[in-house]
Amino acid sequence: MTIQLTLPLPQLQGLDITDPRKSGLTSTGKRSKPASSPQPKSDASLASSTYLSAAPQIAIYAGLVSYRTRWTNQRQERRGGGRRGRVRAFTMASRRRLYRLMARVDFERYTTPAWTTLTHHAPRDLDRSYAQFRALQFRLRRRFPGLEWIWRRAMQSRGVVHYHVIFLRDRGWADLGTNSEFHRYVAQAWNELSDPWSQAHAAHGTLSETAGSVKRIRSYVVAYLTDPGKGDDVPHGRQWGRSATLATDPLQIIELCAQDALVFQRYVRRLLHSRMPRSLWWRGYLRWASLKVVYMDYSTAVRILHELVGVSMHDPPPEVLATIL
Repeated sequence: MTIQLTLPLPQLQGLDITDPRKSGLTSTGKRSKPASSPQPKSDASLASSTYLSAAPQIAIYAGLVSYRTRWTNQRQERRGGGRRGRVRAFTMASRRRLYRLMARVDFERYTTPAWTTLTHHAPRDLDRSYAQFRALQFRLRRRFPGLEWIWRRAMQSRGVVHYHVIFLRDRGWADLGTNSEFHRYVAQAWNELSDPWSQAHAAHGTLSETAGSVKRIRSYVVAYLTDPGKGDDVPHGRQWGRSATLATDPLQIIELCAQDALVFQRYVRRLLHSRMPRSLWWRGYLRWASLKVVYMDYSTAVRILHELVGVSMHDPPPEVLATIL
C-alpha cells in the first residue's frame, strides 16, 4: 500500500514515515489529533447546589405569603426572561402578576387612596392615548411629590379607551381621596392633554372618588381590575402598569429549618385543599412550582407561623401586635 504525503518537506523532518502510527499521520497523510486524557469530575457543582446551601425562606407581604423550598434547583437553565416583546393580549399570566402586585402593596403605609377613571372624548390611536397618559404621569409627579399609582386600561363600548388609576401617597401628606385640589388638578391636566377643545370632556372626562378601606381595595378594586370575563381588553399594547418607586418589598423575611418548612408546607396543602376541594391543580402547583404563593393578610400569616413553628416576628406593626396579643 502506497502512502501519499501531502505535507511540505520541512514538516517531514524527524518523522518516521515507514510507520504512520509512529509519525502521527493517518493513511491519508493528515496529522491525527492526540487522544485527550479523561479529566476527573469535579464535585464543585454538587457542593454549590441549592438544596445543600440555601435555606427555606418565607416572605410575608401585606396580602400574601410566598416561600421557596430548599430543594429548589436554581442551577437549571433560565427559560425566558429578558426584554419583553410587544404586548398583544391581557393573558392569564398578566392577570396573575397584577393580582400579586395588588397583594404585595402595603396600603397601610399610604394615605387614603383615590380611585380615578380617565377617558377620552373621541376615539384615537392606542399609542397616542398612552403617550398622553404618560405625559399626565409626569405632570402629577412634578406637582405632587411622592405620588404612586397603579393603572389598568380598557375599552368602552363606544370604542374609546379609558384608564382606571389608583393614586397613592405616603403618610404625612393630605389624603388623596378627599383632596379636592388633587381632583381638580387631575381633571384640568387630563383635559389639556386629551381634548382641550371639548367643554364636555372638561366636565366629564375625569371621575374621581375615594377608594375606601383597604379591604374594599383588595376585594372590589382587584376583582374589577383583573376580571377576565368583561371583554373590554385593549387589542394590543400595555394592559396595566405601576409607578417605578411603588413599595412592594416584603414586611418580613423568615428563614426556617427543613422540619419547620415541612410543617408549614403541610399546612399550606390543607389550606389549598379546603379552598379548592374539587380541584387537583394545587397538587401539581405545590410539587413543581419553585415559588409558592398563598393569599392571606399579614396578621393571619403571623398567627399561623407563631402557632405552627413558634416563630415570633421582630417589631411587627402596632395593629398586628394588638391582634396577636
